[in-house]
Amino acid sequence: MPQIEELSPDSGPLSTRPLEDEIDDDEDEDLDETMMERLWGLTEMFPDTVRTAAEVSAQCSVSLAKQFYR
Repeated sequence: MPQIEELSPDSGPLSTRPLEDEIDDDEDEDLDETMMERLWGLTEMFPDTVRTAAEVSAQCSVSLAKQFYR
């Protein structure tokens, strides 16, 4: 585990390096799939019953929201 080191103004100039998470994010930018391809890929992860239940829940939520604003 990294240790925390106290620095005083007399210690001189400091150099910083990018966080490891920022370095790893650069690799993700090379993906060539579109948003629709990603969403379609998500449908393969869930069974039909879960997708149907999510669709019905979304439709009910939209319907209720419309009724509240009338």
